[in-house]
Amino acid sequence: MMLVVDANILFSAVIRNAMTRYLFSYGGLALFAPDFIFEEFEEHKPEILLKTQKTESEFNAIFNLLKEKISIFSENDLKEYYKQAKRISPDEFDVAYFATALKTNSPIWSNDSAMKEKQSSIRVYSTKDLIELLGEPSQPME
Repeated sequence: MMLVVDANILFSAVIRNAMTRYLFSYGGLALFAPDFIFEEFEEHKPEILLKTQKTESEFNAIFNLLKEKISIFSENDLKEYYKQAKRISPDEFDVAYFATALKTNSPIWSNDSAMKEKQSSIRVYSTKDLIELLGEPSQPME
């Protein structure tokens, strides 16, 4: 299954949500994102370190793992999709995610209810939706 991942999913995977981490390790997902996602993640590094009480080394290991799992598209890669994405996206800050979804013909993985409820052009799955669709892990998650 192909999915566009929004930044809050990355934060959730690192900070608190074991099910989100489970989905990142699920073998059947191809994940995509606009290139700014890792810049945003890096900008919030101090906040993440504080909330998780992880060391910088642990943060960097997680950051590198996420970078391996997600294929990135530059603004240039997405430029032909921006006009349509602007019409679809309920929030100007989410346009790049919708452009990525249009380019890859993929749904979006986001827990932002506005992305799901305020447009009907692109399918949006929450973490809960994906767990229901793909199944819960056979081993308990930490």
